[in-house]
Amino acid sequence: TNMGLVIKEIKIYDKPYTDSDLGFHFNTEYSPKPEGLFWANETLYSFSKEEEGRSACVLVLLTAKVFADGILGLANIGNLAPRMGLCANEPQENQYLNTAIVTVKKMEGLMITRIFDLVFAHELGHLWGSGHDYDGCVAENFTGGRFIMHPNSNTGYDSTNYRFSNCSINSIFKVLRIIQPDCFVEEQKSLCGNGILEPGEECDAGGRYADGEDVNKCDYLPKEHVCVKKNDDTCRSEAYCTGIGPHCPEPPNAVDGTTCNDEGTCRDGNCISFCAMKNPNHMPCICENSSDSCYRCCRDGGEGKCEAVSPRMSLRDGSICILGYCKNKVCEKEVTDTATHYWKLIRNINNTPGSKLFGDYAVFLIVFISLIVWIPCSICVYRRDKKLTEEHSMAEAPIEYVHGLRKIHRQNATEHPETTDGNHVSTA
Repeated sequence: TNMGLVIKEIKIYDKPYTDSDLGFHFNTEYSPKPEGLFWANETLYSFSKEEEGRSACVLVLLTAKVFADGILGLANIGNLAPRMGLCANEPQENQYLNTAIVTVKKMEGLMITRIFDLVFAHELGHLWGSGHDYDGCVAENFTGGRFIMHPNSNTGYDSTNYRFSNCSINSIFKVLRIIQPDCFVEEQKSLCGNGILEPGEECDAGGRYADGEDVNKCDYLPKEHVCVKKNDDTCRSEAYCTGIGPHCPEPPNAVDGTTCNDEGTCRDGNCISFCAMKNPNHMPCICENSSDSCYRCCRDGGEGKCEAVSPRMSLRDGSICILGYCKNKVCEKEVTDTATHYWKLIRNINNTPGSKLFGDYAVFLIVFISLIVWIPCSICVYRRDKKLTEEHSMAEAPIEYVHGLRKIHRQNATEHPETTDGNHVSTA
């Protein structure tokens, strides 16, 4: 499509927001919620109100907050009416709805880069107009993994984890086809002020939020400065500045045998997975059986069956499983952001008078309408069951009453019919 995203501006908050009298702020350091967790929808709402999104296609908050229910990101789905998501630059009810939030932290610690990239791509997919994939998005005989917009987090084990499904592509196309003339611009090779050293730039100290008396003055950092920190998950050691140039050297390999991501082992700068250490042809996977999903699983080759290894090895709490994330060796269903997206659609309906009242009482209306339907249906079912019970009781009784109040003895099926008072009675 020749459409993509580049960073226009980076804004870094170097200290938390402290004025609690004005209510919750997305940059608050501590949460009053149980276990210190934050609500993702509350954070997105605050970010959408506080940050002005008029000058950018999208605004994304990267945070280290741990969200409740295992949520890793949240976004406004791209939509044309009402305008939400990509290039929704005009505020609605004092909010900019071209916003999303993504956290770099799960309950058990920082995410690895691979998982964060997939979460970030997932939320961008929402901003571009895609909802979550549903069962019909994948052919029944499809043996690959999940696509980017799967409702639950992906591991990156399968190549399809990095691709959009046809459903997502079609949804995104419907939005981009309409808004792209007024939204997209020609790609710039470099952008001064984004804090990224790009072709043609000697340095880039950042934009209007950069600190210092003279942001235009920049110099090379000394060679003692660490430009890339040690990262065992990627099997890389620290890298230091040269002191004579703008580029950070390639980080050296970590020592062979260093433990890396997913209980793998570093070898020649590569993280060899746990499964590949057992058998070079094996690769990690997530067991589709929920009872095995929180245990280490491997697949023989690209199309082999995904099975738990023996002896069984449980995954750490917070690890991704088939339904969501692991907790005490059980795969807990992840609370996806679908409900929040639909709630925001309800809350931001503003095309009719009284829409705010409708949003405030949407839950009450849904329950009330459900009762209107459920109660009559329950009465009908009760009456029908009662009638069937009475008919069944009469059929089993040895005495029944017929026209004219004549008392007739019902015969068993093995007996011959008889005539009483000139009337013929058939067998039961």
